[in-house]
Amino acid sequence: MSLRHMKRLEQLNNVSTIADNDDEIDDVLPPPKNKSMFQMRNKAKNKKKKNNSKVDDDIEKELRFIEDENQAPKQIVEETSSEEASIDSLLTIQLKLLKYENEVYRKFGPEAVKAEGGLAGAKGGPRIANRSILVRDAGSHYVEMRGRRVGGVTMVPTDTPDQFEFRFSSDYWQVQGEFAFAVDFGDSAGLLEMLIERISDHVDLLIQASDMLREEGEVPRSADLIERALYILEKAFHPSFNLHSGKCRLDYACKPNRALYITLFLHAYHISLKGCPRTALEVSKAILSLDPCHDPLAVLLVMDNFAIRAHEYKWLINFFEVMQKNGRNLDGLPNMAYSVALAHFHLKEYDKADDLLRKALLRFPNVLKAVADKNSVMMDRTSAGVFDKFYPENLFVDLYAERCAHLFKEANVMQWMEKVCLEIASSPDRPEKPTTPKYPRNLLRHITLSHVNGVKLQPRHLPKADETVYGFDPFPPKTSYGDLTQKLPQRNLDVLDGLPEATINNFLNSLNPNWTGHEDDQNVGSSLRRGVGSLVEAVVDLMGNIMDARNEANNEQEAQGDNPAPNERQDDAQQ
Repeated sequence: MSLRHMKRLEQLNNVSTIADNDDEIDDVLPPPKNKSMFQMRNKAKNKKKKNNSKVDDDIEKELRFIEDENQAPKQIVEETSSEEASIDSLLTIQLKLLKYENEVYRKFGPEAVKAEGGLAGAKGGPRIANRSILVRDAGSHYVEMRGRRVGGVTMVPTDTPDQFEFRFSSDYWQVQGEFAFAVDFGDSAGLLEMLIERISDHVDLLIQASDMLREEGEVPRSADLIERALYILEKAFHPSFNLHSGKCRLDYACKPNRALYITLFLHAYHISLKGCPRTALEVSKAILSLDPCHDPLAVLLVMDNFAIRAHEYKWLINFFEVMQKNGRNLDGLPNMAYSVALAHFHLKEYDKADDLLRKALLRFPNVLKAVADKNSVMMDRTSAGVFDKFYPENLFVDLYAERCAHLFKEANVMQWMEKVCLEIASSPDRPEKPTTPKYPRNLLRHITLSHVNGVKLQPRHLPKADETVYGFDPFPPKTSYGDLTQKLPQRNLDVLDGLPEATINNFLNSLNPNWTGHEDDQNVGSSLRRGVGSLVEAVVDLMGNIMDARNEANNEQEAQGDNPAPNERQDDAQQ
């Protein structure tokens, strides 16, 4: 072989080595600023990828992100100049983390996603209309609502920068008035009739029907109605309303705005039940970002739980520290005081964890007893002499114990708590004497919507013992405004004012299909319960028929070739 040929062979080998190294680096480095150059350089690579589509699946593209995202919040905080901007940055949402099927796929694999109904994708109707950043299977909701829509839900910006308001049309308010009439008079049959015969996109009605299904144990169908309500509200977003930015605000006192808070909260609840705390944390960040100053649904009482379960320890610590600097005093919440200490412990920052746990135990000793009782753990004699006492009722503590007691069941965590308790017992420091706290309205809303076993509101907890609590709008603010149902015609309710009480009772009882008019006082209650049971069965049957009809429609579309191409489905799944 000549010298010229040897040099040429060496050049070719060098080029091949450089190309191989480029292939390895491109997977981890961000694409160059010159997009056209990037596309040209990868043209040959794209041909290889087509032959390996199963490996480089679109789902995995969407889910390919750095697992240790805990570093991101710290960088954001350091780069931000103002404390308010720091809070906004910590509440910034990653869109790919908002759909729980992505987390299901990462944790349990593709089969679990199929069991949940598949990835979100259009299933009829215009593709653009079906896209959603919040819910899966948006196309199915779009198909289901055809022909039975009230419409009239819009969003407008207010005079305050970054603040928005939902607006309802006159037709929507008319339905709202009928809905309020049905709820106030216990006309559940009329409520069901509205759902079946006339409408499918009234948000408060969907929330109420969802709550009925949940109480009967139909949790998947209950979650489906909440997703539909969320989809309706999302379709009304103003173009400038970017929920993922962490900067857009909604005044909870405005009646039309409250539906988004409540549907997001219930959506996070259902996502958590599916074992997806990372997605639930992202949704909770969205809720808090709407009003981080007042936190109208007290979402701060559950965000720590989602963060610990999702192993987002650094995010929780950074969030806690920024809020403290901003004067929010999160260390005054028992859940935050203990969870932040637990986050430091899991990061192996033991000195800091010991210090924070010591402060939490001295300030909230009732949490230790509640957690120990929940886990059926006996304190040793030394610790029991300090902490095992009778404490007054505290709903904040009860919530935390019910939600987070299992987080302290690990052997190393229990040993850590025991060590700090013994240090306190051998020191002159003694825990503060807990008192019964005042329960603000946002806590009452939180408990009503959370459905935590073992934590129920009693008449003594209510601002007024006889206050009616609605699941679709619990404990509205005293400064509430924007409810136009009060300006609607009273539907001849004034004629009831002059009627005897017995006549009114007979009228209300007549709404119960099992009432015959011959019941005595003892039989009325059991008859009413049977009527409610029949009603719930009807709702369950209705939802079953809806799901069957939806599946039949999807199968028919697939048979006719109406479904979008696979790449279109993947595009929708990434939204």
